[in-house]
Amino acid sequence: MEKFEWTWLLWLLLLLALAVIAFSLNVYLFKRKSAKRRNQLQKKIAIQNPHNDNSNRSHDFRTRFNIRITKYTNLKDKESSPEEFFNYIKQVKHYSFDVSELWPDTTLKKIHLTENLYQTVNIFFDQHIQKNPEQLLDKEVGGFLLGRFTRKSPSEPYEVSVDNFVSIGSEEDHHLHLKFSSKEITNRLGDAQDEFPELVVVGWFHTHPGHGLFLSKADLTIQRGFFNEDFQFAMEIDSLSLEQDLGFFTHKSNGDINNAPPSSSWFSWSKLKSEL
Repeated sequence: MEKFEWTWLLWLLLLLALAVIAFSLNVYLFKRKSAKRRNQLQKKIAIQNPHNDNSNRSHDFRTRFNIRITKYTNLKDKESSPEEFFNYIKQVKHYSFDVSELWPDTTLKKIHLTENLYQTVNIFFDQHIQKNPEQLLDKEVGGFLLGRFTRKSPSEPYEVSVDNFVSIGSEEDHHLHLKFSSKEITNRLGDAQDEFPELVVVGWFHTHPGHGLFLSKADLTIQRGFFNEDFQFAMEIDSLSLEQDLGFFTHKSNGDINNAPPSSSWFSWSKLKSEL
């Protein structure tokens, strides 16, 4: 009887040891997979803190710029051929904006906003209103724009499609600036690149509630530092204007950024409802 009890105990200890080994192996594999995903992301962007702060610390993109994004891959390698691009455009519901109506000198001539992008941004607006019902849309919100780009020849300006929007959560509500954390940016960009590997970041978007459309000095720093390819742009919406004024700020042929009063009136976000 005593020998049987010892045998049973040894089997129990063996099972416990196997369970511990299996659990440790799962933890190891999970950490290895996470590290691989981080390495893949870092090949595209590296987020560096010049002050060696903790990566979870908040950073104000519009006033402090403690985060630099360095691109390690050539985004132009992901340029669609004209045939692929225009075949895609024919297959999706979209509305096209001729940016040259705003800026005669522009390296990006046409922006094709897809129905999916329009709906995604509107859902984001609705969620923001629900969180701030007493303030409506008087706080700046924004994120990254994902899509495709092409040009018919090297001498012609680019055309882009804007297919999706990745919001970036602000750590505080403010009508003059957005406050992001490096952890939030890394997570959102990583998720977007995993979910939409066929798309690239073609620009960024934020609202200017009630104070008109223009790129501030802080906005220009973001545009020059993070979105300096000829096909990349900044999109702004004055969410409190009557027609929800919509503007696109692009690069000039000499590398400067279009930011003076436009040649014509702004586009309208609210009017897209009847088009899409």
